[in-house]
Amino acid sequence: MKTQTNTMKPTHNQPDNVKTKPLSDAEIKTLLCIVDDKGGVGKSADAAHLRDALMEIGYRVRVADADTLNKTLSQLIPDVDENGQPVVTRLDGEKPTEMINYILETATTEEDVTIIDMPGGSSKILNKAKISLDVFKQAGIRVVVVIAITEELDAVVGSRAWLKAYGNRVEYLVIANEKQCADGEPFNPEKIPGLQPIIKATGGRLVVVPKFSETLMGIYKDCKSSPRGYMPGGWAAKKLGLNIVYSGLWQEHFQQTIESIVPHAEYLTGKPIPKPIMVAEKSDNDRGMDDLCSQLDTLAP
Repeated sequence: MKTQTNTMKPTHNQPDNVKTKPLSDAEIKTLLCIVDDKGGVGKSADAAHLRDALMEIGYRVRVADADTLNKTLSQLIPDVDENGQPVVTRLDGEKPTEMINYILETATTEEDVTIIDMPGGSSKILNKAKISLDVFKQAGIRVVVVIAITEELDAVVGSRAWLKAYGNRVEYLVIANEKQCADGEPFNPEKIPGLQPIIKATGGRLVVVPKFSETLMGIYKDCKSSPRGYMPGGWAAKKLGLNIVYSGLWQEHFQQTIESIVPHAEYLTGKPIPKPIMVAEKSDNDRGMDDLCSQLDTLAP
């Protein structure tokens, strides 16, 4: 990535704290808006997987829940920081000014990337605010719209609204959730009418969140959490009393998500991957665990 030099003139509504000097790559921060104008396509679960995976490979991530009605992301990540404050910041998705102020803070925080789980029907929310996207660029913030997709046609229609609203003024990536896929069937963009042009328009960048097995879905329904919550020592693992076998199932699912995100991690964050990622070949013990996990999928957790 080349060093960006900001040459745009300040707009009349530019905040006083917006940077106007040339910015180095290290100073540029990234905002990821997880979106689709259709509700119920798994935006919050996708945001949680994305946040956990980026943290797992070494990025510093801040996250906000702007879905005022459902607050699903806040439920999936109920963790608090060392000061006892919620890890997930709650924003009012109906108040663009509140969201704009939060976004502008991205430029001065220590985190590499900010993730906002946007509410359904919010494709015009930034346009409602009296501020230009150019102001974010001047502040050293690049905006990446992460379009959440399932095999539902309505999800495709909802994604078009964002492409229409922002065109080439922002960057894009598609995150697909396999939850609507038939068991054992991978996500196939060619099966979904109208999706191929969207993926092409977003540069062919596609991340896939694997479908939950029956066992994982049973655990998820009992206690909804982001993947890290089910790992040994995680809040959900403690609450449910998960043993190492069930935590291992989640670890395998999470690893698949990480492997889908890694090829796009530098694009998503604008920064090199902090940790080396190694995918080890499975040993006989690992394959034995896979067989056991397959058998567990026929049982209730």
